[in-house]
Amino acid sequence: MRRRTGAIVLLIELGAPCIVGGAERSRVLREIQQLVEQGRLPEAEQHLAKARKEFPQDAAFCDLLGVVKAEEGDYGGAESNFLKAIELDPVLAGAYLNLGHLYQQNAAAHHDAPQKALAIYGKLLRIEPGNVEARYQ
Repeated sequence: MRRRTGAIVLLIELGAPCIVGGAERSRVLREIQQLVEQGRLPEAEQHLAKARKEFPQDAAFCDLLGVVKAEEGDYGGAESNFLKAIELDPVLAGAYLNLGHLYQQNAAAHHDAPQKALAIYGKLLRIEPGNVEARYQ
């Protein structure tokens, strides 16, 4: 799912369904995504806290929490959650793209952000050489 809110392009991926709790996981992700889309960030964050306890190794929830943190203007919180999502699922393209967009949008405030953006897009292109968005950023 692609969405532009505020200052960052947000890409939210459901990722591969977990064997444990697959249907429940998908339902919870959709509910939280709807809250984010409606701008109900505090509510989304509360649901994410609960979901992260239930699915602690699920990269999609980390990615989504990164989206919420970015929307709230919490650069460090967004960055750490996108990085955690990538650590948990190294092929979750949305997390790379979200992180790259975060760096691009914050280049003026963080001098190393442009280099970080290039590096993260480069990593994604090694995983997905045909990823058009990463290629043209």
